Amino acid sequence: MGLSKPHKKKIKGCSQYQHYPKTLINQIGELILEIDFIQRFIKGQTNPIHFIGFSCKKLKFRQYRRISAQTNINVIKELNWFFNNLFIPDAIKMDNDSAFIGSNSAKRTISQTVKFLFYKKIISIFTNPRNPWNNGSIEGSNSVFARNFWNKFQFDSINDIDEKLKLFNQSSLEYSDCGQNKFENKNNENFVPQIYFIRKVRESQKNNNEGEINILNEKIELPAEYINLYTLSELDLKTETLCVYFEKEQMKILIKKIKFQINKNCKITI
Repeated sequence: MGLSKPHKKKIKGCSQYQHYPKTLINQIGELILEIDFIQRFIKGQTNPIHFIGFSCKKLKFRQYRRISAQTNINVIKELNWFFNNLFIPDAIKMDNDSAFIGSNSAKRTISQTVKFLFYKKIISIFTNPRNPWNNGSIEGSNSVFARNFWNKFQFDSINDIDEKLKLFNQSSLEYSDCGQNKFENKNNENFVPQIYFIRKVRESQKNNNEGEINILNEKIELPAEYINLYTLSELDLKTETLCVYFEKEQMKILIKKIKFQINKNCKITI
């Protein structure tokens, strides 16, 4: 009757022609958990309300916890709660917030969050800055959180938020496959502490004939033909080696390998 329009066929976006390393990321681990912060306000209160979200696409899983502030102390506290009550993933994907990755200025340092994950034998994956779609699972969960929780109710107090959040999380657990799977605590004696960085190559600020990526506030030069394309960098803390990979037709191509020594003041114990 002319009141609706036919659905258009979806066309793959920039992730395909810019060689986003989807296959390489999925090979890092079987269970990849994504985490993110959310900030909201309630009427009559000037202080913001903060949440940390957890999402795993494979398990159709999402959970949210209210936190006092977006700090690494709260991140470690909530991750510890998650591991003790739910499951321990193979890797955790997150953005470049200072509570996750650490200092915005100090070079080659390892954040407290990453050190904690190493202690739990979990690999860290950092998305490309200002590309929230790199964390597609948690961004999708954030939309569900907004639609079915935050925008659905009018909250009167913090206690009201906490009570309704329990119901939301319980409903999410019942929907997910998490309860139908058994997860054992990791005891991998051969664990190698590694950090992965999803980075889009930019034009070098020093050399117009080169591209560059930023790894822990250090500029890494790459061939100019990779500018505007995505790479996946693997930092091995055991050998202090950085390998930069490019994905082409689901294959891993090494484009650079260098020694990458961590700041001597940054102690790591596994």
